[in-house]
Amino acid sequence: MTPSRIAAAHLSQASGPFTPEQARNLLEERSARAAGKRDLCIMACVFCKDPQFRNWMQELAGDGMYVSEPAAKAFITSLCRVTSRTALDTDPAAATRFHDLIRLPFLAWKEAQHG
Repeated sequence: MTPSRIAAAHLSQASGPFTPEQARNLLEERSARAAGKRDLCIMACVFCKDPQFRNWMQELAGDGMYVSEPAAKAFITSLCRVTSRTALDTDPAAATRFHDLIRLPFLAWKEAQHG
């Protein structure tokens, strides 16, 4: 559903009339929420494609084997205890695990690599 349809549906269910400014604010609020819904999922997808992320995973494993994108996805979903990366945006505990167990350690490793 598009943001304008969401706003229109909300407006039609409202008990009273909205001013144009209130309607615009509602639409902007809904659009902002919808736009931010996939931030962690997108970040996890980008990490899986990032050769540096997969190099970090290789170092963690310690066996020097190549880490593929599907293996990186499995690593993220396993550590975060989700079945899909989309759950990172809807499950607060999974989001916390993503930040604490993956994002922050990876960024610290990346910073150390570049001194």
